[in-house]
Amino acid sequence: MKSTSGWGNNDNANNSSGFSGLPGGYRIDNGEFDQLGISGKWWTATESDQYTAWCWDIFGKSRQISPGTYGKTAGGAFSVRCIRD
Repeated sequence: MKSTSGWGNNDNANNSSGFSGLPGGYRIDNGEFDQLGISGKWWTATESDQYTAWCWDIFGKSRQISPGTYGKTAGGAFSVRCIRD
């Protein structure tokens, strides 16, 4: 899922999925960005409940992606990627 560029020391990136995820970090409540160059977080179209939605995290130096939920009020906090079926 990781782009082969943009991650420090390539951080186990091979982009075998073709997703080309970059480490854009995320925006915190005060409007500043955190983890730029370290992790990437993307929203999914799936709600967890009326207040939260599912998201995916890609971390540097890891070969895994992790699911999680986050409050919808933070809509601009994560990246969005439109993928055609």
